[in-house]
Amino acid sequence: FAVKEVLTCHEVHDICMCEDISENELKRVTLITDMIQEVLYKDDEYNRLAIGRFVRELLMDIQSVVSVDNDMSCLPQKRLMIYSGHDSTLIPMLCALGLYKDH
Repeated sequence: FAVKEVLTCHEVHDICMCEDISENELKRVTLITDMIQEVLYKDDEYNRLAIGRFVRELLMDIQSVVSVDNDMSCLPQKRLMIYSGHDSTLIPMLCALGLYKDH
């Protein structure tokens, strides 16, 4: 995964890549990395270890808002919830939801 991260950073920040790495090789590294991540995160146990705590926190936050909505006499403590993530968070979440189809 580290190779893809370095290559992606160079590409996004327009930093000259090593002349020995072709566009085709970059695409191949991306394809292989994406396939590996999909295989890893489609495993329920591995995925639970990767994002289980985040999913539990997310569900608790959603439940707290839903339960307050049923009782209009009080306002929720959290009025806005913002979550931040990286591909290492998003890919497992998409796999858990059955939505990850990268290739």
